[in-house]
Amino acid sequence: MNKSDALLALFIVGDLILVLIIGRRVNKYWGIPKKTLIIGSLISVPAGLIGSAILRRIEYGTWSGLSYFGVILISPIIMILVGTILKTNPKAILDIGAPIACAVISLMKLQCWITGCCIGRIINHLPNGRVVRFPSQPVEMIWGLILLFVIMRIEQSEKQRGYVYAWFLLLYGCSRFVLTLLRDTRPFLLGLPGGCVWSLLSIAIGGGVLLAKHRIEIRQLGNS
Repeated sequence: MNKSDALLALFIVGDLILVLIIGRRVNKYWGIPKKTLIIGSLISVPAGLIGSAILRRIEYGTWSGLSYFGVILISPIIMILVGTILKTNPKAILDIGAPIACAVISLMKLQCWITGCCIGRIINHLPNGRVVRFPSQPVEMIWGLILLFVIMRIEQSEKQRGYVYAWFLLLYGCSRFVLTLLRDTRPFLLGLPGGCVWSLLSIAIGGGVLLAKHRIEIRQLGNS
């Protein structure tokens, strides 16, 4: 097993542990049966890998490597389908998935830091010929932890129950758009790197859902 495979195996194990720990904590709001939660947790890891592989193929034309936005945009669809089979509320699945996604950001950025991918743009040239790059991986790793704290705070609000994933899409999309511009990346669509394109899609989905929620609340107040 080479270094890359070992890191991927470590990521999978760490991902599963995060799913079980965070999923169990958030589940106190939804009360999903323990057996269903465990089955869903076990399925979520391959679902994440499948989603990231699909988006990697779309963006780079290869199955080699992972695209984190696949975890965010595609794997939830897989999990909702699985949840439907297990007769679980889709909103519960998404609420549980939001803080897990934040934690996985940090885990994946740690992997990137070790392997040297997702490097930052050059911000300075030193006299000795060396270059200074924006510390993309550690910054995104720390931001994942900060976002985890923010999402867990939102999770505690009963008013936001069922809409936590929308908040995650909006907040992560906005921050990731800026952070992607600070990466050494190649254009994907309309001159923008893939991370920016998927960020805009995340912002549109998350913001659209929250806007629809706000309008429904206003309509309900008007009818009361």
